[in-house]
Amino acid sequence: MSFAYTPNFHLAQANNELVLERGHSPATPKNKRVLVVGGGVTGFTTAWALLDAGYRVTIISDKWADPKDRIASQIAGALWEWPPAVCGKHTDVISLEKSKDWCMTSYHIFDKLQEWMPPVGNLKAFDHGVQMGMANFFFVEKLEEMADAGQLDKWNEIQEMSAEIKGVKRDPTLIHRHKVNKRAGVVDSYQHMSPMIDTDAYMRWLQFVVTCKGREPLHAERLVQPHEYSLDLKMDSPEIQRMRARCNNFVPGWRTLRPAAVPWDQRPHRAETRKNGSRIIHSYGHGGSGFTLSFGCARDVLGLVYDLEKDLAVEGTHAHL
Repeated sequence: MSFAYTPNFHLAQANNELVLERGHSPATPKNKRVLVVGGGVTGFTTAWALLDAGYRVTIISDKWADPKDRIASQIAGALWEWPPAVCGKHTDVISLEKSKDWCMTSYHIFDKLQEWMPPVGNLKAFDHGVQMGMANFFFVEKLEEMADAGQLDKWNEIQEMSAEIKGVKRDPTLIHRHKVNKRAGVVDSYQHMSPMIDTDAYMRWLQFVVTCKGREPLHAERLVQPHEYSLDLKMDSPEIQRMRARCNNFVPGWRTLRPAAVPWDQRPHRAETRKNGSRIIHSYGHGGSGFTLSFGCARDVLGLVYDLEKDLAVEGTHAHL
């Protein structure tokens, strides 16, 4: 099997950052076991980082990613976006600042993935589904004239990150070039390159990589709380019909496009990644930004596990994690 589809690459910490490097992990195997609860993008990405750091990892989930029975990580529209994102907008100051840090870790790793591992011939079945594409943002008011300064602040921050975020450009001519309906009233726009992810392909690839690296899967029924999320929205649901109508009005040419008949979900606000004084670390509820924040959150979880291991050593305990 080609290099692009075997785990001949690893995640490593470098200057307090999580980076993707070629070759097998040089980490010494640890006699420490970590249980990851959850088989979505956050759980598997965290497991990947822990495995490459030498930990033994077991993942427990009520089900795994399946194109015929999608989990929440597959349903998401995985477009990387600088926080606060349109999907999963965070308002808490601490949460927002951490999200900006986490998202750049993911940006660099996704960018390197698509650069190093393009699809190769008939091995496309193991394609990670990541590509860099131009993301365009349109506004019905000039950014400087908006009552809420949030969008202007966001644009200014993206400009400041232009050495790392590729293709940053504010260009009102995008409105005409993308044939935006004049009646939509759009007057301002900007663009930048973003990781765009085929979630079915990526989750299949991620599970393949993590399995090759040694994760031990467990299946548990009713692991999640029942009736907490809605995954039963169809293309003829009123909510989806209203969304479709807004899209058609924005760019009339979209009326002729056939929509993908996949379910939609509504997900909670992202809770902070944290250690609560026990041996449990929480990283969940990313509010629609799971892919954008995945590698950054995994980096912090790995750091917390390191801290926990040091604390146990100081306390003189020989208990396993």
